[in-house]
Amino acid sequence: MTAREASRRVVHLALGAGAWLLPVLGWEVVAGLSAFGCLFNLLLLHRLPFTRGLVREDGAGRIGLILYPVVVLTLVLVFRDQHAPIQAGWLALAVGDGLAPVFGVFLTRPRWPWNPSKTVPATVVAFAVAAALLSTLTDATVAFSAMGIGALSESLPGPVDDNLTVPVVAAVAAFLIGVAA
Repeated sequence: MTAREASRRVVHLALGAGAWLLPVLGWEVVAGLSAFGCLFNLLLLHRLPFTRGLVREDGAGRIGLILYPVVVLTLVLVFRDQHAPIQAGWLALAVGDGLAPVFGVFLTRPRWPWNPSKTVPATVVAFAVAAALLSTLTDATVAFSAMGIGALSESLPGPVDDNLTVPVVAAVAAFLIGVAA
């Protein structure tokens, strides 16, 4: 893993701290910060010297940098005062999706039969960490169930960026499990 990619992963993970700030700041402030993040990542991230290093040299992954705050903003606007779905989606994105490639460097086998570019243990461990963190914010059953479903979403191949699918699937799962409980 290159230094540039390691920096991207650290920022990916660090932004997950917002899940703990949501109840303190309120959905309106988090929505405003997310909207600012959308504009910043779209217009300035790749231009400023201190953030330019977060963009891959080949430009790949730039859509993910834009989708990250867009997805958080969308979750906040949809769920507002229902924190568990927002936090589930946010931590699935920040921690689950953020750590899976890191663990994939070391946990190289077995691979998902439907997606050989990703490994089973890396996905499972990353989302288990995300679930453990989420369980500090909400019911453990909701946390581990939502992250389990998020992990399956992470494993799927497809044309849609996992910065979109993984947090949305985890958030909807947390919402539905919470409603059913």
